[in-house]
Amino acid sequence: MTLEQNLQAWDGKDTHYLAVLHQTHHSRTGFEDKLLVLLKTSGHLQLGASWLIKHHLEQGHKLSARNTSQIFGTLAALDHWGGVLHILQSIPYLNLKTEIKLDLERFIRFKLSDPNKFVRAWAYNGFYELAKAFPDYQPEASQLFEMAMRDEPASVKARVRNILKQGF
Repeated sequence: MTLEQNLQAWDGKDTHYLAVLHQTHHSRTGFEDKLLVLLKTSGHLQLGASWLIKHHLEQGHKLSARNTSQIFGTLAALDHWGGVLHILQSIPYLNLKTEIKLDLERFIRFKLSDPNKFVRAWAYNGFYELAKAFPDYQPEASQLFEMAMRDEPASVKARVRNILKQGF
């Protein structure tokens, strides 16, 4: 079966199934390109593709500059909160270049006010990664983290505390 067929058969919950899919497909030609196409879909396929991208990066694989740019080019199309979360969690593994800076900034700023606390927490982490890559954001990042520690719920504060421990 193709990667897309396997993702269509996925129950939407079993991450072990996705890990096996990664093991089966990751060395095939065009794997990353297929994931990027699936990331532009919606719902179920987008969720699976975003998880596979995150897992692929966590396993030590690197994306090309072109594929990284494509991920940031699809940010506006992400419509599943889980897909958004996976891409936000993938930011530390991506090479942040100047040409994607503004798209990433807009996406992260928008997600800082997301109703989902997990997405918001990882948006703060995304802003931290943006500030690490582009130091001109560091003063604003520090202010954002200070406000988060005052105003956000405990689950978001926990992520911000982890960020603050790392420092710039």
